Amino acid sequence: MSDVSPLILLVDDEESILSLAEMTLEEEGFRVLKALSGQQALDFADQHRSEIGLFMIDIVMPGMSGPDLALRLSEMCPRTPVMFTSGYGEGAALALKRSGSGAFYLKKPFSPDELAEAAHRLLAD
Repeated sequence: MSDVSPLILLVDDEESILSLAEMTLEEEGFRVLKALSGQQALDFADQHRSEIGLFMIDIVMPGMSGPDLALRLSEMCPRTPVMFTSGYGEGAALALKRSGSGAFYLKKPFSPDELAEAAHRLLAD
C-alpha cells in the first residue's frame, strides 16, 4: 500500500476552472496536474501514466474535444476513470456514449463539495 496520494489530471481550457478545481482537490489531499489543452494532457499522461488515478476532462475544448481526448487517454491508461465536466447538458450525453460505460459527468458550475465527492467516489472504485 502506497502512502502517495492519488494524482488527478485536470483538463480544461479555462484557467479559472482549473485553478478552482486544483485548490479544491489539493485541500482534499489529492495531487493535481493541470492541462489547458488535449495535447498537454496527452503529454502529462505519457509522463505520469502509472501515477494518474483520475482524468477530469472538459467536454468542449478547442483543438481536441473532451470525448476524443478521453478515447486517446483510455488507450494509454485503460483502467483510469474519466470524469467529464461541462455546462452543456446535451454534450454530456454524447461524451458518455462515446467514451464507454466508465465515464462520470459533473455539470458546471459545480461546487467544491460536489467536485470533492465525485473525485472520492471515482477513486474509491
